[in-house]
Amino acid sequence: MTLLVADVHPDCNRINHWPHAKASTNPIFGFFHEIFLEPFSLEETVTMLKDIGYLMGVEIDEAILSAIHAESGGHPFISRQLTSFLFRRVSDALGSDDNLALSTVKNMLSRALYHSATLKEYCNQSIWTDLHVRAACLEMDILRTLACSGGRSASTEALIEKFSGHTEGDLVNAILKLRESCVLTCEEQGVKSFFRAGIPLLSRWIVMNLSVHEQCEWMLP
Repeated sequence: MTLLVADVHPDCNRINHWPHAKASTNPIFGFFHEIFLEPFSLEETVTMLKDIGYLMGVEIDEAILSAIHAESGGHPFISRQLTSFLFRRVSDALGSDDNLALSTVKNMLSRALYHSATLKEYCNQSIWTDLHVRAACLEMDILRTLACSGGRSASTEALIEKFSGHTEGDLVNAILKLRESCVLTCEEQGVKSFFRAGIPLLSRWIVMNLSVHEQCEWMLP
């Protein structure tokens, strides 16, 4: 018998003693082999959005699909919502025979949170509030720093210096959790690791909810 369990978090496999009165130990503790799904590649995002567009009788330029993929970080739900938002905005602004400059499209995407309650609520409830409920304070601080640093990547050493009040072990654990949930990406350059926010749209949402003073405090030097 093969048993497959899909969820956002691997708690059912990692918690042996449930925090509930009279609850027994977890009978499937450590039973499952964990496989974390990565964000969609550019090719996968393009294929998904083209197939949906075909069913709707809409053809989307690949340069625009690439811009949507970049803003979503390959997150399939976010990329679909961005496409829907963009389609509505373009339909309102242009006739069916008009062309839209890629620079205009990118500007529209960067302002999506000002017009899409669905995207705002997803960033808030499905990502940020979830981190808060799980007491992922250091993880949230890392995301704030990367969001306020203008899309720059940060080396392990820069993050250790920024969060010197935490142990290196705590920082590494937080980075691993963020990478597992695909909101943090890593690039290896020789023996050094550089980290970047995985979902630019989420970074925009974080910055939106910080004052100018707070943004300056979280920014990397």
